[in-house]
Amino acid sequence: MKSETACDQTFKRLSDLLKDGLEDNLINNEYVTNGDIIVDNYSAKFRLTNDTNIFENINLTYQSNKLHIISGPVGSGKTTLLLSLLNEMYTTTGSIKMPINSKIA
Repeated sequence: MKSETACDQTFKRLSDLLKDGLEDNLINNEYVTNGDIIVDNYSAKFRLTNDTNIFENINLTYQSNKLHIISGPVGSGKTTLLLSLLNEMYTTTGSIKMPINSKIA
């Protein structure tokens, strides 16, 4: 029996996301037309119940056609921030505004 690798798991999650679309209850879906990704007063947590916010009042703008680097020590939240952009966290306040018809892979 073949063991499932991290790559297999990631491929399955991306396939499911593309097939099913984003869950509306996770994120305040708003769209911008200039191509930027705007994180506006964003707070989020891992679960809806019994979980404290992992982010509080984050404000960021990722400009289109620019290279952005997220760096920091182990455990500082780099992956969690990217998971938020992929709609994997529960939004408690604020929003993440994405370009119309954008896809993240």
